[in-house]
Amino acid sequence: MNNSSKLLKPILAFSLLSAAFMPYAISSNTTYADSLSVEASTPITNGVNNAWTDGTVNNEQLKEEADLSTWNIRYDDEAKTVLKSIKSNNISALKAQAQQEAEAKFLEEVQQFQSSTNANDQLNFAAAAEKTKAQYRSDFNLVALSLGSFSCPFAGQALRNSLQDSPSALDYAAGSSRSNAWSLTSAYTTVSIPIAKAIDNANAAGKTFVSGDSSVATSAGNAGLDFYLALGKVTVSWAAEKVSGSWKVYIHTYDKYDFQDKTVPSSFPNNIITIANNEGAKAQAAGAIVPYFIHIYTQQNYKP
Repeated sequence: MNNSSKLLKPILAFSLLSAAFMPYAISSNTTYADSLSVEASTPITNGVNNAWTDGTVNNEQLKEEADLSTWNIRYDDEAKTVLKSIKSNNISALKAQAQQEAEAKFLEEVQQFQSSTNANDQLNFAAAAEKTKAQYRSDFNLVALSLGSFSCPFAGQALRNSLQDSPSALDYAAGSSRSNAWSLTSAYTTVSIPIAKAIDNANAAGKTFVSGDSSVATSAGNAGLDFYLALGKVTVSWAAEKVSGSWKVYIHTYDKYDFQDKTVPSSFPNNIITIANNEGAKAQAAGAIVPYFIHIYTQQNYKP
């Protein structure tokens, strides 16, 4: 690790500096307005204006340029198996009451943190060169609250969830505000266009079931800062079924929340983000941060 990782309070520095460049990184995809939430019984027709509803996936030139060589495409029974799995897991996500309660509690703590007149004074990291598991957790709990204060509630909640010995997965069902927000990102558009192309091909071949999987790396530019800090290179698994001439598309986006030590680049803000990441890797090695999976489900209608 290079010497820049020895900066005083690197995670705090990252949290504060992130606020400076956040206006350039965040877009509407980080808005979790109540207007984005819909009834769980009708997630496919939720009216969210994403790539599937604004006509982007019907852009023939974009579909022509889409590269399907990086996708594992399956048909018939194999696709039906994937479809059944995604549907079942989405239903389970709808029932994640404990997770919803934990997130609500976290947001309450963020509000209390924001209202504390001594909030900045509280952000003092342990001075020991080798921190204990408890010290790391205390430090990173404050980082999570800080991220929530800087309009990164997903990143804050994702970090908070890792600060326990056996964290459960974070599951976001289709139609939830988090799912809808993800569907507004350009990263989601990036995967949606080749999915539409694969469905076109299946439809032309007379198939009624098709599925595929690939991956896409997130960035502050293509996902917004909140999603970028919570998700890394996500895996996308999807399946579609033909119903009455149109297709119902079920998409599962997931990633393992963990930290791996990286070489610190010279460019801002990547250097600050990497320094923060490397502190997270140290905390993970100490057992303070425990890896787990984040799952986001989305559902769309599509007519070739």
